[in-house]
Amino acid sequence: FFRALAAGLVLGAAWAHGGLAALEAHLDSLPAESAPAIAALRALLGRSSAEAAQALDALNDGRSDAAVAALRGCATAHMLRSAARFAHVAAADGSPSLEAYCARMAQMEPGQDGGKPAPLWWSPAYGGQPEMVALSEALGLRVEVIDMSAAELQTHEVSCAELPATAPRITLLRRGLHFHLLLPAAAEGELVG
Repeated sequence: FFRALAAGLVLGAAWAHGGLAALEAHLDSLPAESAPAIAALRALLGRSSAEAAQALDALNDGRSDAAVAALRGCATAHMLRSAARFAHVAAADGSPSLEAYCARMAQMEPGQDGGKPAPLWWSPAYGGQPEMVALSEALGLRVEVIDMSAAELQTHEVSCAELPATAPRITLLRRGLHFHLLLPAAAEGELVG
């Protein structure tokens, strides 16, 4: 989920006409507590249209991992700041506390929690609905999910009710535990960018 969200923001800005300026303006409007996530997204995007055109390459190098870590941190920090609203997440997950849940969710590398070495099959925790809500609120995003996990196709939007119509929109396809990015298509021959 975190990588698909970063890719959606960056590629949408890089490839859409006026997208770079719109995303820059949106990032400039966000509160200071989102600064690490903003910096990581800007590192993927670059500072010019020419650099933004290379965004796809940036998503396949270490900058992408840094963006994922920053988005994980942004989501969990927001969840902890709004602990009363997100307390149910820990109980539903079986975590002893919201703090323990968020520590596990923020962890990108085995052993970051100071515990015993991780098994060979270790992987970071999957982000889901609670993290989407937290990032929607913290970064002012509209997230639409097309869910193909059930027998019947379901579509739902995860976003704050008070977001302006100009807020960035990300569309994700969910199949099982994984989220895949869906990008809007341009008409054939139409210049995007």
